[in-house]
Amino acid sequence: TKPIAQQRARAQDETVVQEWFQKYQAFILQHSIKPESIWNMDETGFRIGIPGGERVIVPRTAKELYTPSPENRLSVTVLETVSAVGGSIPPVLVLPGKIHMDSWYHENLLGTELFLLSDTGFSNSQLALRWLQHFVRHTAPHTAEVPKLLLLDSHVSHTSYEFIIIAAENNILIYTFPSHLTHILQPLDVGIFQPYKHWHREAVLKAIREMDLDYSLSSFIRDLPNIREQTFKESTIISAFEKAGIWPVSYDIAIAKLRTYAQPRPTTPPITLPVRLSTPKPSSFKDSEQGLQRWKIKFTGLLSSPSQKSYNNWVTGTEEVLASGQLQQ
Repeated sequence: TKPIAQQRARAQDETVVQEWFQKYQAFILQHSIKPESIWNMDETGFRIGIPGGERVIVPRTAKELYTPSPENRLSVTVLETVSAVGGSIPPVLVLPGKIHMDSWYHENLLGTELFLLSDTGFSNSQLALRWLQHFVRHTAPHTAEVPKLLLLDSHVSHTSYEFIIIAAENNILIYTFPSHLTHILQPLDVGIFQPYKHWHREAVLKAIREMDLDYSLSSFIRDLPNIREQTFKESTIISAFEKAGIWPVSYDIAIAKLRTYAQPRPTTPPITLPVRLSTPKPSSFKDSEQGLQRWKIKFTGLLSSPSQKSYNNWVTGTEEVLASGQLQQ
């Protein structure tokens, strides 16, 4: 399992999850909400030019291999929204800067994406309102009897007065996840953002192979439609809602995941070499030979393959030198 912040680990209380699911299920029944009306929105960040590692096949004779890597460490925030029946709406991109650049708007784009600017690159309450208006435009209108349910984290920008008012005017019900438990309950966290980052990494590596070595913000926006096409498949989205226990509603699935995260990670004791701190200085050929044999036994299985190979070569050379010295005597 991945390491989790201490605060998040403390919040992993089964009672909290149980109570949240009881209220969530009652809320759905109270408002007669159907799966096509259940939506989840969250934001994720990309460092657009950081691809991570790549496995390649090289000749045995190659000692070291170098590949170019973009130096662009610019961060971009993307707001994504998915539904329990596998749907999604166009993304909202929050880009660092103060003016829009023509080079951002690539022909690969669908034209329905929303680009917002932020000096810091992260969303705030005003940007959250812009996203909400975007959501209203891109979701089918519902009658007063069939509201939309919007599942969000408990960030302050999602519970501001203006946000709640606009949501109510458009028959949208806000329901928030417990603090620090979105990694267990939120579909986007559970089953979408990890493949999203994977396909971004693949896009960067492909661009590098095609000599797009800078991989700029324009490169990221150019590749985003294909990255999203690989990520936001209907089956993947539906599976994310199922794995989070959000739809179909399943408290047991969430608790099983909670217990998995709560399990202590096995610790591997540090390797201690069974070597005496003080080794007597050999005074004869016999002492040297016996000492070398003791060291060979003690180091067996303790070294990595490259280190073991180097050690074996050293032992072989030492034994040859000792044998040569004995003959000369």
